[in-house]
Amino acid sequence: MDIAAVNKRFERVIQRAFVRPLSSRGYQRVDNQFYLKTGRVGKLLTIQREPELMQHGQIVIFTIHVHITSDDFWDLSYPDKSYPSSHSFPFQDSYPYYILHRHLGRFYGKLRGDQWLALDSTLPEQLMVTYLRNLLSSRILPYLDKINSIDDILNEFKIPSSSRMQMLAWLGRRDEAYAEFTKLMASRHQKGFRINMVGFAKRIGVIE
Repeated sequence: MDIAAVNKRFERVIQRAFVRPLSSRGYQRVDNQFYLKTGRVGKLLTIQREPELMQHGQIVIFTIHVHITSDDFWDLSYPDKSYPSSHSFPFQDSYPYYILHRHLGRFYGKLRGDQWLALDSTLPEQLMVTYLRNLLSSRILPYLDKINSIDDILNEFKIPSSSRMQMLAWLGRRDEAYAEFTKLMASRHQKGFRINMVGFAKRIGVIE
């Protein structure tokens, strides 16, 4: 099977597994990017092919990345900069400014490393379509569907975390940021960590 035939096969699988269910939910598609904007939160699903294997033409190796973008967090992070055109859909690359990123391995419960899938000339298309549809409906979409606001994004941060404390401080929610700071200080007792955390909390206005 030559590369043109494999590409057509891959496109049919993507069309049946992703385009139909995502389009019905309002996602836009350009190439292998699917994007939905809900208020000031953006949801991006990107299908990434392994470029080094594309030239062989017998197999497609691919994975999936999910990114969450936030206009509010951009404004807080870069108050003097306008939102760049490169961060508007369709994106110039698969990694625009984002606040959350989850690779496919995370949907399989992996804390490290990614998960890659393979489509070759021997695997029945319907088998891959069914597998991807189940992956989308049971793991990916439930994650995307629950993130629609700043609080939803904050809930995805590990607790306690310095990133969550910083976001709460930027949002003007100082009491919550201070509560996060006290949890961080209680979580580790190494002198260097505690000194750095106190300095960081002072810089972002959590403590004086």
